[in-house]
Order: sequence, then structure tokens, then C-alpha cells
Amino acid sequence: MRDVLSAQRLALTLADSRAQVAEALDRPQTYVSDIEKNRRGVDMLQVMEFCDVFEVPFDEFAKETIKRIRKAKA
Repeated sequence: MRDVLSAQRLALTLADSRAQVAEALDRPQTYVSDIEKNRRGVDMLQVMEFCDVFEVPFDEFAKETIKRIRKAKA
């Protein structure tokens, strides 16, 4: 899941800095950095928080994630 939800990829895609993401999540920059570096995992609630920050509907994110997982398995 960490590979699928890479905060770094999302931040680069939306041109947001780590500081802006951390501020939006009300977390320290080290929190975002640790996720980017796969030093910290994320649970479903945290995934939903990231979706909110990046204005990505969670259901759309989940559908896309499932598609990517199935494609990787094929």
C-alpha cells in the first residue's frame, strides 16, 4: 500500500511541497518524509486524510488502486 500511496508522487503531481502537505495534514514534515521514504506505514484513515488533502475522492482512489494491483498481478 505504501508504494501505491506515495506521498512523494502525489506531491510532485500536484506541485505541493512536503511542508504544504504536512501543514494540510496538521502533522510535522518528518511525518510526510517518513512516509515518502517507506519508514512509516499508513492505515486507511491516513489514506483518507491524504485523499482529502489532495482533493481526490476516496472511492475513486480505491478503485484506481484496485485496478493497479490487479494489473500488477496479471
